Amino acid sequence: DSRTTTTWKSFWEKGGLWRALLLAAVPGCTTRARVHGRTERTRHAGVPGSCICATPLLLQNHRFRAFVSRMLVARSRIGRGDHNRLMLDPTTTLHRMGGLARGRALGAFGISRKALSRAVGAGTIFRVRAGVFALPLTPPAVLSAAAHGGALTCTSALRIHGVWVLSEEDAVHVWLGRNGRAHPHENCRCVSHRFDGPTRLGVVDVEAALLHLYRCEGDESFFASFESAWRLGLVSTASRARIRSELPARARWLVDFARGNSDSGLESLLRLRLHLEGIDLTSQVPIPGVGRVDFVVDGRLIIEVDGRENHAASEKRHRDLVRDAVASGLGYETLRFDYAQVIHDWPAVSAAIRGALRRAGDRA
Repeated sequence: DSRTTTTWKSFWEKGGLWRALLLAAVPGCTTRARVHGRTERTRHAGVPGSCICATPLLLQNHRFRAFVSRMLVARSRIGRGDHNRLMLDPTTTLHRMGGLARGRALGAFGISRKALSRAVGAGTIFRVRAGVFALPLTPPAVLSAAAHGGALTCTSALRIHGVWVLSEEDAVHVWLGRNGRAHPHENCRCVSHRFDGPTRLGVVDVEAALLHLYRCEGDESFFASFESAWRLGLVSTASRARIRSELPARARWLVDFARGNSDSGLESLLRLRLHLEGIDLTSQVPIPGVGRVDFVVDGRLIIEVDGRENHAASEKRHRDLVRDAVASGLGYETLRFDYAQVIHDWPAVSAAIRGALRRAGDRA
């Protein structure tokens, strides 16, 4: 009955004591309630004619006595087979916990092993490994990390967050914490990270994933992903400061050098490499008649970088040729590089840029 559901919902939303009382409605669960400065721990088996089994201390509370009376009236209005509607549902609870949880975490909300087994049998949730449950639509990488024994991190987590990553490998990076244990599972291609912290499940936040990425893959990978996360608004000023403080002293300059206007990780990588070679770039420069270009060097050389996606479409190619022609008329030379050149043939890219700068110097 809708009035019964509304009554339960209103008490659930009050939280605190009322949340414990709602859990007490589930037969066989154990609840704890703070009453008069003491913690009351009770295992509830249920009693005939009532959906609540309470301790004597709780019954001294007039609000609780009124609550029990209302619940008894509500029970008399519905059939015995409808009482499951008043209990916490494993699927809904898992959804609210992010789609993945340990059995003991679900048990803290009054969900019994029997209820979990029924949900697994019905196909509404499934067992990842002993004691770990997930919703069917949980991303495969997150499930692999949970089966391995930890949380998704490093490049794997950053991909989930939409951050650009340099690595092309599809291995699953898993944070096991300092003392976590790797569990064998089918088709395991996981990379274990044993950095400080407790063992957890799910996907780590961007801040932690970036720090793990630095320790796993080094300066270039970290820098490209850090600028991508900044561009996406995923790292605040405070977060950037925390990341900087957690990096080794020799690597903190990477955060200082980073900017939040890079359109792709590939641009970040090119800017970092040229900086290390002594060539400074001006990023995202608007040129009248041409538009915004990726980089300008010494006021005369334009450098454009294409990402992983395919830029071979005829319309895109035509627009690029028009821009290059206009830039040439304004006295600029344009160099274009794609993903494969920057990643796999950097010496040729560097030589081309240096050659263009020499030519510009000779003309000057």
